[in-house]
Amino acid sequence: MSNLENEKIRQDVLEIQNELQNALNALINEVGSKLKPNEREEIQEEFQQLNELLERLKTGLVWIALFGKTSVGKSAIANSLLGDDVAPVGIEQDLTSTSFGYRRPPWMLVDMPGVMGKEEFEALALAEAGRAHGHIFVIDGEPYKDELDLFEVVQNALPNTPKIVFVNQWDKMQNTPRKDRDIVCERIKQKMGKFVASPDDIVYGSAQLYDQQSDTMIRQELPQLLDRMYEGAGTLGQVMNVLDPANRAVQL
Repeated sequence: MSNLENEKIRQDVLEIQNELQNALNALINEVGSKLKPNEREEIQEEFQQLNELLERLKTGLVWIALFGKTSVGKSAIANSLLGDDVAPVGIEQDLTSTSFGYRRPPWMLVDMPGVMGKEEFEALALAEAGRAHGHIFVIDGEPYKDELDLFEVVQNALPNTPKIVFVNQWDKMQNTPRKDRDIVCERIKQKMGKFVASPDDIVYGSAQLYDQQSDTMIRQELPQLLDRMYEGAGTLGQVMNVLDPANRAVQL
């Protein structure tokens, strides 16, 4: 995206932010005295979250938060989307308890910690989730309680933020009978369907594949995930096409 286009986006967003602040002031002046303190705080918090999203739009970057258990491959997915091995991958990363952001236009990808069950981790997850344009829930097969609990926390707090479910490491299922794969797909659909707007927002693929000759895991492109991010997931697709039309045209 050119500097001129970025400047146009920043000016447009600034205008919207001014209108948003004026609307908040008008609302508080009109009905503020009728609101309970907690109701007033909730309204101001919602306006603040929206304002933070607008601030991120001004950067000209698409902000995506990746959620999932440890070892599910969030960093590998970040590398695939960025087209470079910038995020560390491997079992030594399993116990990370902080988020990592990887910036490469048009992306800002935030790899969220897979360690849950502590209030500080949930607070970190919700803070990043609230600032993201979209969420990717990453699983590597049928999800179970701890994973679902994490996704529920994010979904309950931010039900309107566009979400995609990415089933990673799907290559491991290719050596199993089709009927078994169909059963797993159906269970994934049953458990994860409530988080997405459409069954098409559940995408299957592998961010890495094992290369026998080099005895290493090789980063893979994920066109099926990119296609869904641009073409589906509601407002996420709209944001991406506004911020990154040139890059998408080159890919096509």
